[in-house]
Amino acid sequence: MSRNDPWTTPADLGDSRVADATQTCRSNPEQYEGLLHDGRWFYFRYRWGAAYVGIGVTLDDAIDDDGDMRDYGGPFAGQWPDEATRDAAFTELLSAKLSR
Repeated sequence: MSRNDPWTTPADLGDSRVADATQTCRSNPEQYEGLLHDGRWFYFRYRWGAAYVGIGVTLDDAIDDDGDMRDYGGPFAGQWPDEATRDAAFTELLSAKLSR
């Protein structure tokens, strides 16, 4: 994560398991990456109305992780309607991923 990149923004995804998060793309897809408190990386992406969370030892591992896609919007949705919806989806997907 580069804090000096003008296209990235620190993010709060509303989940206490997240140590640090950055929004790396605002729409189409809306995506976030960061670190969990346990030291693993996560990657959270929303595009074409579907979202997923990947987890890995490195950011590349998290991006390559096969996340379960879940539909949250129409087929052309690429940006969350609001932060509450985004945060709830992130928490749901992260919980499912960590329970495996």
